[in-house]
Amino acid sequence: MNIGSRLRQLREKANLTQEEVGKQLGVTKATVNRYESGKIDIKRTIAIKLSDILNTTPSYIMGWDESAKTSSYNLPEIIPPSKVDPDMFVLNMYKRLDIEDKAEVRGTMKQMLKADKYNTEFATEIFEDINADIKRIIKKGNVNIK
Repeated sequence: MNIGSRLRQLREKANLTQEEVGKQLGVTKATVNRYESGKIDIKRTIAIKLSDILNTTPSYIMGWDESAKTSSYNLPEIIPPSKVDPDMFVLNMYKRLDIEDKAEVRGTMKQMLKADKYNTEFATEIFEDINADIKRIIKKGNVNIK
């Protein structure tokens, strides 16, 4: 399957029109049509944006990885602000980060938890467990870090 066919299939599966995809990309409907027909090549930056819009990976869009049909995360469902659980909202955002950004967030949280108003003993144990899990994942080769 070529890139254009793959894009069209993903777009239709997401129930999006070419115009809707174009608006999210910041291009015209005609440009999206040219991507799907193979008349213009897709730049890396466009492939990344498309992967977010179509809930897949840039590698799958470009045809480099047939097994990466969907991304490693799912976007949280849209909930009215009055019904949003702030903890779950933050957790869902955290899940979308890559491993390096997650480490940065954990580091910031560690610093914040050093304040007297928090029980740091419990937090330290949690972070040590998380860091051990991440090291195991990296050793198994499941994650590429640049």
